[in-house]
Amino acid sequence: MDISEPTRSLSPTLHLAVLATLARTHQPLSGRGLARLLEGRASQRGVADALTHLVAHGLVLREDHPPSASFLLNREHIAAGIAELLGELKDTLRQRCASEIASWAYRPMWAALFGSVVRSEGDASSDIDLVLVLADGSDVHAPHWMAQLDHLAERVQAWTGNDASIVTFTRAEFRASPEPMVSEITREGITLYGRRPGRSAK
Repeated sequence: MDISEPTRSLSPTLHLAVLATLARTHQPLSGRGLARLLEGRASQRGVADALTHLVAHGLVLREDHPPSASFLLNREHIAAGIAELLGELKDTLRQRCASEIASWAYRPMWAALFGSVVRSEGDASSDIDLVLVLADGSDVHAPHWMAQLDHLAERVQAWTGNDASIVTFTRAEFRASPEPMVSEITREGITLYGRRPGRSAK
């Protein structure tokens, strides 16, 4: 899965990315606004060409406001449900990871996604980064933990085609670690399970 734009897994063209972006809002968007939401991954000309095609096929509604126009997903279209699913690909990944971890016999105190998948950076070769914080005294290399982590990594690879990179800490290690990665996780991590542990005061 392309981390920056998951719809590229289905098509390298902009059409699906534009549809997915429109599916995530109920407000009309200009072509320039759509290009801005695609965060530099598409030119305004490319977005305009995709919109012309989608309007012609009835999937997108165009509202003219000279000298500009705005666009809205036609949710009455029989293919609109597919567009909505495309817009939810990252949410689906988050939900599946959360459900997998919640099903474990041995659960962490906190689990989260972080890194490129959260920042919408990277590409199809990027890892899916996850962090697990375990209770103090836990052996992060114990067989029962390793079996669960291996299974999670297998599921992530099956769901996305990407490798999973899973880091583990005890609560004390996470709170006291000076590593920049831990600060990054604290700042941007998207919770999958449990409660984010606080950091120790410096």
